[in-house]
Amino acid sequence: MTESEDPNPSEDTGPSKDTSADVRKPIPRPDENSAGYWTAAREHRLAIQYCAPCELLIHTPAGICPQCDNDDLDYRDVSGRGKLYSYTVIHDAPAPAFANMLPYIVGVIELEEQDRLFMIANILDTPTESVKIGIPMEVTFESLTPDCELPQFRPAHFNTTGD
Repeated sequence: MTESEDPNPSEDTGPSKDTSADVRKPIPRPDENSAGYWTAAREHRLAIQYCAPCELLIHTPAGICPQCDNDDLDYRDVSGRGKLYSYTVIHDAPAPAFANMLPYIVGVIELEEQDRLFMIANILDTPTESVKIGIPMEVTFESLTPDCELPQFRPAHFNTTGD
């Protein structure tokens, strides 16, 4: 076999670039632990797993409560408000579907319902230079498909009219 016939050439031609308009972000796949989270997100609600015996909100979804080992967990709607705990600015796309977002911000948001109840999400509608630790955040939903809404966050917009 000649080098030109080799189906696995050793020369690295670099990453392939998909320039089609049909490049899509990965779609989450709910499982038995996370189904309640994704069902609520489709309805534009932020719901977090809840353990009634010890009154703990749990995120990311788990099979048992990390505090009391209870396995009868439910979901509770939460406000979707919190504060930016930490963040990073992404300058290199991890996949082609993210290239048009660059640079983008991934944040750790501490939800107001419980100390150390964190969510990791993209921070939308925000110039990178205006992001500061501690700013108030609110949930928003990014529509990936007709059946998939992804909870993301943005700086909170407070009603200044006094209503």
